[in-house]
Amino acid sequence: MTPAEEEYVHYVECCECLNRAWGILQKLRGVEPKGVIYYGALRYALIEYAKPYTRSDGDHKRGRQGYKLPGPKLSNNDMAVHDAILKARNQALAHSDLTVKDAVVSGALFNGRPSVCVLQNLPFELPTLENIIRVIENSLDAMYPEKSRLEKALVKGSPRDESKKRFRNGGAWTFS
Repeated sequence: MTPAEEEYVHYVECCECLNRAWGILQKLRGVEPKGVIYYGALRYALIEYAKPYTRSDGDHKRGRQGYKLPGPKLSNNDMAVHDAILKARNQALAHSDLTVKDAVVSGALFNGRPSVCVLQNLPFELPTLENIIRVIENSLDAMYPEKSRLEKALVKGSPRDESKKRFRNGGAWTFS
């Protein structure tokens, strides 16, 4: 895979992550009561949203130079939602950052047995579904022109003979 093809694959994956997050959030609209399945799906949707904005390694880019989309160009309100999602992902949803939980441990003996309790906070609130959905839609609207540009550049700069027919063979594109 060429560096340009790898960049395109990453970009398409970013669009797919945002679309998956959007689809999950659409299904969560109006769900009552909000139980463990609801919150598990919400967590997954927010992690999917954050994937494009966290590092992804490829063959051509790795480590600090890995693929990662810059923050989307959104209004100040939408950027606050974006930042809140990434903060929640990094500190609580995909990782367990103990420094933000302000935990307190309390213990005592009851009937000769130790009983220990951990009290902890999550010092931030998640944005509303409607705000998250709006940010995803605005982000995707801004991303699709770049996706088209990358596609045109791939086709224009393709070393393959475009006169040859392309067909699917067991899930992979092949050229005849």
